Amino acid sequence: MKINPDREIPQPVSAMKQHQSVGLTSVIKPLSEEGKNAFLEIIQNKKVKQAVNNWSNWGAAGLNVLTFTNANFNFLDQVQDTLEKSSELFTKLTYIITGITATVDLWGKKNLIPFLGFASGIPLTIMSSNYNLFLAYGIPYGLGNFAIITDQREVVDEDGEPVVDKDGNVQLINGDFSKRGWMAALSTTGRESVKIVKELIQKPQRVKKISHALFTSSIFEMFGPVISYLGLENIGSFIRSSGTIATQTAFLLHNDSNKKASIENHGKITLKSSIALGGLFGIGGSAIDFLKRSEFISEKIANLTNLSLGLDRAMGALIVSGIMDMEKDQGGSNATKENRNI
Repeated sequence: MKINPDREIPQPVSAMKQHQSVGLTSVIKPLSEEGKNAFLEIIQNKKVKQAVNNWSNWGAAGLNVLTFTNANFNFLDQVQDTLEKSSELFTKLTYIITGITATVDLWGKKNLIPFLGFASGIPLTIMSSNYNLFLAYGIPYGLGNFAIITDQREVVDEDGEPVVDKDGNVQLINGDFSKRGWMAALSTTGRESVKIVKELIQKPQRVKKISHALFTSSIFEMFGPVISYLGLENIGSFIRSSGTIATQTAFLLHNDSNKKASIENHGKITLKSSIALGGLFGIGGSAIDFLKRSEFISEKIANLTNLSLGLDRAMGALIVSGIMDMEKDQGGSNATKENRNI
């Protein structure tokens, strides 16, 4: 029998080229990376963060006010217990969501101090009672305020006077360090804090500037909870509430740093930014949280904790929204490279 040399001779199975199986890890890894990137894209999307911040905070604000109102006017007695439990759970959840939302946003802005502040708020919320939740959150808020302090901090000369650009507009440090990095944020915050203290010693009237007022009040805002943890709750509450009222009053001086302003106009009360509007709610919430600790007042008015937290959540919605709006080029401040020195 003749064999055609061009004919392909079948090989035994053992000699066949075996099919190479694709490793499971080589399939899962790209999928996991793709999923991770998609997740990060979602949580870093400004519209998503704004929506989560607004819905959670305004929802908690409304539920707390409803709980307070029903407790004092007895519209529906049979649901009051459910309202109180629901508002407590939802409020704590909202504080955690706010902490996560602000932490993710500040991670993108690479602003270390406020990032650590809002991150610390997550475990503090879990560990705190509903009654002392506002008091405990003074530490996260105090540290978180440094995002606004750096954003509103003027570039100054050796005498502590504002340096203006060629058009006579104030130049600002800016709270977005995404293009400058974590170390730049840390060194800038430290350096400007030292400058602010020196400037206040030289001219105490500079406390009228938002960066100086906010820096000073934030120290008290953080100091209050520490005192309360040492067993002096009423004193700590007074310091926390006083510091917060001063902070929220300073917020009224906030101007949108995306818009240029002259020395005369920068820091004037306009109530045109969400942070400034948030200050109004914050003042009320702080005062009520301190007053509720008076037996005389708490016996006359029920569920003041809910009213305080309701106003605080309205403030939180506006403040965090304002922090998210700090998105600029080179970080986007109005300052020139020569004058910024960072």
